[in-house]
Amino acid sequence: MFAAVRYLLSPWRLRFMRRYARPAIYEMRGRLDQFASRKARIFTTTLLDANAEFLARAFSPAGTLSGFRDRVTMQSVRTCLGSMLIYSANLVARNEMARDGGELVTLVSRVLGVSRESVIIRREILRKSPSSEEWMLYTWLLKDLDAPAPKFDPALEQSFGYHYLSYIGQYKNILEKNIPAANRTRGRAQRH
Repeated sequence: MFAAVRYLLSPWRLRFMRRYARPAIYEMRGRLDQFASRKARIFTTTLLDANAEFLARAFSPAGTLSGFRDRVTMQSVRTCLGSMLIYSANLVARNEMARDGGELVTLVSRVLGVSRESVIIRREILRKSPSSEEWMLYTWLLKDLDAPAPKFDPALEQSFGYHYLSYIGQYKNILEKNIPAANRTRGRAQRH
């Protein structure tokens, strides 16, 4: 517990959140507030905040992205958060993200300021990746940082995947209760 509190108050985390993550999230939340229902705002905001916290940890001296700290800018963090939003929305709400015309695909595209087709293409890349979805996310993050594409490394894939999935798992209950369109789908299924 002491280590967790010490990390939350660490100068690196505080600086990362203030300089890079919060400005990037603020921009996306402006669009989110325009287009999202209350539940969708909770869902998306939770993902953005969780992903920002994960990035702060990943770029910390002991993190899996520590070797790329010199590439951190507000724009690169914003781009990383966009990639992570597509990945994590697909991870948590796979059935809803599978619907091309669904509320979640449309919402993610609006929050990121990209076309629905761009979100669908990335979702399909995740699904059809010959390696794990976590490795695909890792390669997206390096591309977002303008870093060279990594050679496949099973140990790095396992480490990155384990840390990310463990981290995002802390938010599972909040996320599952607020999946956009999930209640409508459940309601239809119960009526039939």
